[in-house]
Amino acid sequence: MGEVRAVIEIGANSVKFYAASKREDGAVETLADEVRVARLGEGLAGTGKISPAAMERNLALAAAFAARARELGTVPSVVGAMGLRAAANAPDFIARIKELTGLDLRVISGEEEARLSFIAAISCLAEPGEEVAVFDTGGGSTEVVRGKGGEILFSVSLPVGAAPVTEEFFAADPVPAGAVFAAIEKIGRILAEGGVAGPNGRVVGVGGAATTLASVRRSLDKYDPGAVRGMNISLAELGEMADLFASLTLAERKRIPGLAPDRAEIILAGTCIVISVLKALGSESFTVSDRGLRHGLVREMLDR
Repeated sequence: MGEVRAVIEIGANSVKFYAASKREDGAVETLADEVRVARLGEGLAGTGKISPAAMERNLALAAAFAARARELGTVPSVVGAMGLRAAANAPDFIARIKELTGLDLRVISGEEEARLSFIAAISCLAEPGEEVAVFDTGGGSTEVVRGKGGEILFSVSLPVGAAPVTEEFFAADPVPAGAVFAAIEKIGRILAEGGVAGPNGRVVGVGGAATTLASVRRSLDKYDPGAVRGMNISLAELGEMADLFASLTLAERKRIPGLAPDRAEIILAGTCIVISVLKALGSESFTVSDRGLRHGLVREMLDR
């Protein structure tokens, strides 16, 4: 096994850990790839700050993943995304990470987040020279990147995430009539103002919403990245799932096969974002990638 590289990614909805090494033949070997929902962005849209409870949840996971990385023989890089870009008390969180783990957390820009997600997505799905649009839906933001042959032609990061959309449109249980239409309409306006438009060749989706929707379509008892990677989901199928999620209470959504209970609260918002992105890009479907920011960053580190 070659030298190990690892990343702890702290997003608005989850903490993710990825560790890998490069074999002698140049192939990347995954050693660990874990996602834990910790809701850093819970209440952030209303207060502008990370709540004490959310801070403690995320700190505990970051410390556990840092220890895991050291067990694998490496010191991980720690990066923060939209939740930390937006929070007024992000410096307090960064200081606590340093105190607990000895690691320096780097808050990356939306543009870098988009670029890394693009690199990761095309690494296993795109053909050489193919034009691809990649979207990454997260807890606090959505990135859309268009590129061809590895060259990025358009990139934007917008403050549209599953957490704030849930808080604005889907806080009531059950979901109010008309909430799905209102959410898609508002998200569509934000995407249009951000310059997201099509056509863009093949569309690839990364992030928790994309992989969870694929898991639901497959009714997976346990999430399996190999079972969702490369799967195509149509706009019509997304509409059916949005209708299903909206028709159920939160307790009922938690029992849907393929849907992890800790994602049941935000999956409707994530579905609305994906629908809105496809409509903006003029696409009738997208291809699911299980790769994301953390995979792109580790790949760059290994290549260096």
